[in-house]
Amino acid sequence: GIRASIDTHSFPSLPIFEIIQKKGNISSRDMFNTFNMGLGLAMVVDSADVGTAMCTLTQLGEHPYLIGTCIEGDPGVDLW
Repeated sequence: GIRASIDTHSFPSLPIFEIIQKKGNISSRDMFNTFNMGLGLAMVVDSADVGTAMCTLTQLGEHPYLIGTCIEGDPGVDLW
């Protein structure tokens, strides 16, 4: 299987999500499951193509972040 390993500090967190989490006493896992923490879209590309993908997205006016990797394992997501 394939497992996503996501670095939760690799992209900026919007203040509204911090407020919601603190006021609602919501776990980080629940925040990611519910709100995706503001990440609108995730793309998975071969490691050899990361530079090209990041450059192309930037040229198109996007603000891409390298947020993690895909690894072998049970299907799911690890947040760290």
